[in-house]
Amino acid sequence: MRQGSDILGKSIFAYDTGKMLESVRDLVFDHETNQVLGFLVSEAGWFKGARILPLASVKAIGPSGIITADKSTLVSAKTLSRIKALLRENNILRGTKIMTTDGRHLGTMVDLFFDEITGLVEGYEVSGGLFADAYSGRSFVPALHTLTIGEDVAFVSPETADLMEEQVGGVRGALQSASDRLQEASQYTGTKLQEAGQYTSEKLQAATTAAQKDWEALTRDASEQYDTARRSAEVSITNAVVAPSEQQAFTLGKTTQDAVLDHQGHMLFPVGLAITAADVQKASDSGVLDRLYRATGGDIGQEARDRIQVATQAAREQFQTATQQAKDQFQSATQQASQDLKGLQHDTLASITNAAVSPANQRAYVLGKIVDRDIYTTAGNLLIAEGAVVNTEVLSLADSAEVLDELYRATGGDISADLTQQATGFLAAPLVDQTLGQRAETTVRTPSGVVIVAAGQIVTETVLERARTHRQEQALMDATGLSLDAALRQGASQRLQRTNEQFKQRTAIAGRQLQTGASQLQSEAATLWAVLQRQATNAQVQVQQFIENRRIQGALGRPVTRVMLDEQDQVILNVGDLITHKAIHRARAAGCLEILLGSVYSHTPELTRSDLRAPTPGDAALVQRG
Repeated sequence: MRQGSDILGKSIFAYDTGKMLESVRDLVFDHETNQVLGFLVSEAGWFKGARILPLASVKAIGPSGIITADKSTLVSAKTLSRIKALLRENNILRGTKIMTTDGRHLGTMVDLFFDEITGLVEGYEVSGGLFADAYSGRSFVPALHTLTIGEDVAFVSPETADLMEEQVGGVRGALQSASDRLQEASQYTGTKLQEAGQYTSEKLQAATTAAQKDWEALTRDASEQYDTARRSAEVSITNAVVAPSEQQAFTLGKTTQDAVLDHQGHMLFPVGLAITAADVQKASDSGVLDRLYRATGGDIGQEARDRIQVATQAAREQFQTATQQAKDQFQSATQQASQDLKGLQHDTLASITNAAVSPANQRAYVLGKIVDRDIYTTAGNLLIAEGAVVNTEVLSLADSAEVLDELYRATGGDISADLTQQATGFLAAPLVDQTLGQRAETTVRTPSGVVIVAAGQIVTETVLERARTHRQEQALMDATGLSLDAALRQGASQRLQRTNEQFKQRTAIAGRQLQTGASQLQSEAATLWAVLQRQATNAQVQVQQFIENRRIQGALGRPVTRVMLDEQDQVILNVGDLITHKAIHRARAAGCLEILLGSVYSHTPELTRSDLRAPTPGDAALVQRG
C-alpha cells in the first residue's frame, strides 16, 4: 500500500518522451466506495480547469516520481462525472475527527493508506484518540467500511475500534507457557542425561576392551599384509624393468654373489653356486626369480636408466611438438576466454542483481537518480554520462540494451544489502505469522516506497501477504518488536504444543474408533453367526431332502416286506405290493414314510414274472399287436 502524504508533490513523467508533466497536488478520495480514484495535478479556476491523473493510468510509482504512458492520460475533471462531483463536494479529510457510532473517539485524521493498484483505502493515520501511542501520539484506524462524513466528524462502525485492540494473549501467553515447558524439559533432560552418561560409560568400557583385542589382531594381519605387499612390489618393479624371460636368460650360468632365500626364509641358493637351468626353473616356481636375478649381478637400476634415456629422448621430441601446438591453442583459447569472461561477468552480475532485486523494483529505484559513472551498452555506445539524471527515456534504453542492472548499481543500488535482507528474510518467512494481531511500532517501507505496515497498525492477513510479496518479513517482525530468537523459541513451543494436541486428539479418536470397532465387530459377529446358523440349517435340510429323494427314487416300483398302515389303520400297501407315488404321498401324510422306505425289498425277488407284473397294463407301455 502507499501513504497519501508520500504521493503529494511527486513529479509525473511521461514514458513516451521522458518529460516531467506535472506534480501531484492532492488525492481524489471517494468516501462512498472507500477508494482513491486518482491524483489532482492542477486546479486552476476553482475546479473548472482541474486536471486529473486517474489511478488506472498510472504505470508505476517510484521513490522519485510517478510514470504514466503519455501526456494524454492527464484529463479534465469535467470528463469524469464521479470525480467532478467529489471535487464539488469538497470533502476535506485532513483534520476530520473519527468517531464510532457508539461514541468512542478514535482520533483526528492526518493521513490515509491505499492500495496503489485498486485504490482501496486500507486505513487512516490519526493523532490522539482512544488508541494513541504514548510516544508518537498517533495510531492506525483500519478502513473496514465506507466513511460517513459529516460536517465535523466522520463516523465508523464500532467493530473498527475492536480491531484496533492488540491481540497480545496469543504470543505473550504462549511465551510464558513455553518458559514453563522449557523448565520442565530441562529437569527431564538432566535426569535422562545422567542415566545416559552411566550407560555410555559402561558401553565405552566394554567397547574399549573389544577394540583392544581387535587392534592386536589387526596389527598382526597388517604386518603380514605389509610383508606380502612389499614382496609383491619388489617383483612388480623388477618385472616392469626386466622381463622374466630376460631374467632367466641372464641368470643361467651365472654364480650367485648373495644367498637367495624363499618366502619362508629357507635357503634356496647359497653364495658361490653356479646356476643351472634346473635352478632357474626352481627359482621361478618358488616366486623368487627376481631375487636370483639380483643375486647373480642383475642391476635393474642400470637397465632402468638405459630405458629412461631412450624414452626421454622420444618424449623430448614429442614434448617440443606438443608445446608448440599447445602454445598456438592457448593463444586462441585466451582470446576466446577473454571475450567469454567479459560476457560471463556481465551475465553473472545481471543474474545476481536480478535475483536480489526484481527488474520492476530496479526501474522504480533508478528513476530520478544520479549515476556515479558512465554507462555503456553492450555494443560500446554511451548510454548515460556520469552525473546525469536517469529519466524514462534512459530507463527504456537501458531495458533494450540489457544494462538495467548496471544502471541500478551506478545509482547506488546495493545488492549485498538486498541479499543480506533476503537471507534474513528466509529465516523470518516461516515465523512472520507470529506477528498476526500485533501492533506495528514503526512504519515499514520497501526501497521503492511501498508501505508494508503503518505505525500503529494491527498486523492482519493482508499485511502478512504484502510482507511476503515484497520480502519484508524480518522488517515486519522488527516493527512489532518480535525478535528472531523469540520467534524461533515461540515457533518451537507452538509446534510442540500442536504435536501434543494432535497426539491427544489422535489417541482419543483411536480410542473411540477402537470402542466403536469392537461394538461393531461384536454386532457383526452375532449377525454372522446367525447367518451361518441359517445357512447350516438350510444346508442340512437340503442334504436330508436330497437323501430322501434318492431313497424314494430307489424304492419306487419295488415291493414292501411288511404291511403299511395309515393313522386310521387302513392298509396303504400289503406285503409284496409295489411302492407307488400314491403310496409315498399317503405314507408321508400318515407320518410313516421313513418306515415305508425302510421296508423296501432290495434283494433280487424270487418271484415269477406274473407275480412281478402289475394288475393293469402300464399307460405308457407299447400296445401288443396280434
